[in-house]
Amino acid sequence: MRLPNLEPCIFLSRPNRFGAWIDTDRGRFYIHVANSGRLPELLIPGTPARWLPSPNPNRKTAGHLALVKRGRVWVSLDARLSPKILGEAMLEPGGCKPFGVATDIFYEPPMGEGRADLLTLGRRSRWIIETKSATLSRDGVAMFPDAPTERGRRHLAELTELALDRKHSSLRPAVAFICARPDVYLFRPNEVTDPAFADALREARAAGVVVVAYSCTVSAARITLAARLPVYLGRRKLKS
Repeated sequence: MRLPNLEPCIFLSRPNRFGAWIDTDRGRFYIHVANSGRLPELLIPGTPARWLPSPNPNRKTAGHLALVKRGRVWVSLDARLSPKILGEAMLEPGGCKPFGVATDIFYEPPMGEGRADLLTLGRRSRWIIETKSATLSRDGVAMFPDAPTERGRRHLAELTELALDRKHSSLRPAVAFICARPDVYLFRPNEVTDPAFADALREARAAGVVVVAYSCTVSAARITLAARLPVYLGRRKLKS
């Protein structure tokens, strides 16, 4: 997907979960961070970044933080983009595995008590997909989450329920981890930070939920889905 015209900046600080201070050639601004993760390995004072100024002067924030640079690569921080990145890839000729080509895509379809991210219709299959933005990387291993996520566990429980009730629905449930950075080769759940999420993910896959992960090619102008990553879930520890 093509990004809007982003402006360069330097990340200064993150006083709260959804706000950050940046320095630009036009001064310092307080902007929105559209990501609920902790992001300690990315939001380091002095890090080069890109931001999108807001055209609305009445907003509490002057815009939002879009990208940060980690070494030589750009990493997207905007978790809202994950469904669109996957959706665009599914509309391309050839689509993307395992979903194939989508003929129609509906965003934010109802699921359980809330909404999923994507409902896709194809010639041979129909998918309901929850996407997760995985920005954390340790030695090339993409991980999610980087903070405990009750919401994420609820989404997995709803997908699991759909998988177990497949006889009443033609929808195939899936969770897709969109790693909006190119420097990863494997995905695994962050067992240390949220062991309950890791357990829920294993239970979801055992029930029939398709679990996939992708890296992305990221530049200051565009983000596109790149490689499908191997997913390692490990084994659930038995209670003594």
